[in-house]
Amino acid sequence: NFSGKFISITSPLLSWLDARAYCRQYYTDLASSLSSSDQDLIDQLAAASNSPWIGLYRDTWKWSDGSNATNIKWNPGKPTGGSNNCAAFRNGLLTDYGCGGPFYFFCYTPYPTRSQIMRLQVESDGSVFDPAVQSSILDQ
Repeated sequence: NFSGKFISITSPLLSWLDARAYCRQYYTDLASSLSSSDQDLIDQLAAASNSPWIGLYRDTWKWSDGSNATNIKWNPGKPTGGSNNCAAFRNGLLTDYGCGGPFYFFCYTPYPTRSQIMRLQVESDGSVFDPAVQSSILDQ
């Protein structure tokens, strides 16, 4: 499933570390630095399945891209602490889990860009320094 910004990887199911390695190899990274609207989008995409990994881990809760996590929508009573050092979505909110569980996951992928190279050949039938051309330009 592709949203234009995030892609859902449903097979293979991987641990958090393996999911991060997979995303970094084939895309950019696990879905990270999520805004509130990003969380809502992933929640909609994740509705059919259960507990997808995203790029949130505990080292004072950071994103896998290294940025600090703020405004996190946690499930009630979460995070629990202990050895649950990675996060996944559950029922539209985040829950902390042990990082070894095999889950599907969301990778971040930049919007596709399209480039087009055009070759132009410019021709002129006169010089702008020619007095006749200057006069014609001024007459317009």
